[in-house]
Amino acid sequence: MARLTESDVVKLIDSLSNWGRWGADDELGTINHITPAVRRRAAALVRDGVPVTCARPIVTNDIAVDTTIQPAARGSEVPAGAGVMPEDLEAAERAQQVRVEPGDVVLIRTGYYARRLREPRHPTRDGSPAADVACLPWLHERSIAMLGSDTHNDVSPLPYPRLGNALHVVALVGMGLWLIDNANLEDLARACAERRRWEFLLTIAPLRLQHTTGSPVNPIAVF
Repeated sequence: MARLTESDVVKLIDSLSNWGRWGADDELGTINHITPAVRRRAAALVRDGVPVTCARPIVTNDIAVDTTIQPAARGSEVPAGAGVMPEDLEAAERAQQVRVEPGDVVLIRTGYYARRLREPRHPTRDGSPAADVACLPWLHERSIAMLGSDTHNDVSPLPYPRLGNALHVVALVGMGLWLIDNANLEDLARACAERRRWEFLLTIAPLRLQHTTGSPVNPIAVF
């Protein structure tokens, strides 16, 4: 799939908009997709009782959802400046024998964090991969609750400099889609590969803060 034009990206803010979908006073956005049925489905995925953190060193506080998508699942790494496209997500679904369902959290592992552990890198100076903004219609159609990655969730160098972090703009402003930036997905990738399972219970407990737009979190996958 070809990269969208800047005009196409601007149109996504309206075409993918969830404004008013869950009422005028709603503040949960796409977390509304996490229904009791989704939580029950996620809880049923716990078989081994083994937790794996996705935090870096340094319900709905029981967000329970279940799919990690890894374009780099076969050992490759997505190069800096490249965008993960919808066809990459569909290829990962086929390879891992999963399907992204409504209410899922999708975690995209590009291998970027592993690269940063091997050598000093700065996303602005050296570039970084991420989900391309062209993935958002696909993710909107699948009604996901949250998107996470081992990068800051925008391709760098910026494909659309005048829009800034285009995926953040469309996802947060238009869709009300929650984002997990800069996760450590290396331990999770190994745990998935060992079990040949890419579905799991995921819990995320943000700090209870007022008048803020984000929080540090420790996402924990439970197998």
